Amino acid sequence: MLRETLPKACLEIVPYVPHREAVAYLFRSDVLLLIVDEAPEAAFIVPGKVFEYLGVRKPVLALAPQGDVARILAKTRAGVTVSGRDAAGIARALWDFYRRWEQNTLDDRGMDLDAIQGYSRRTQTKALAGVFDETLFATKSLSH
Repeated sequence: MLRETLPKACLEIVPYVPHREAVAYLFRSDVLLLIVDEAPEAAFIVPGKVFEYLGVRKPVLALAPQGDVARILAKTRAGVTVSGRDAAGIARALWDFYRRWEQNTLDDRGMDLDAIQGYSRRTQTKALAGVFDETLFATKSLSH
């Protein structure tokens, strides 16, 4: 559908590439597209790709239900979430990204970089290690 609608210069469809090459594409992109299933349980699913996208600090257009992905993007101000079924909403979001691109303001200026840092691998691993430490400490306390 997008192929027929958008000018070729606005959209590049890339076949499967290795992960390292895919990440390089992210850094060269102006806007990142994230598509999440619209099934009811998908509102509670956060694909790992979300965290990679946050690390790249590029604006994200998420076609997703209003759920955890939408909350993360809103908290970090890293992008917008629109239902994949909302053609008018998608068009508005694309138009807004295009205007920002034309004005050279399509960058991380409006993003909450501290909130984004909270989702980094290092920060998340540290938090998980804390949970493990608490669990081990609680287990040791119970056994004495």
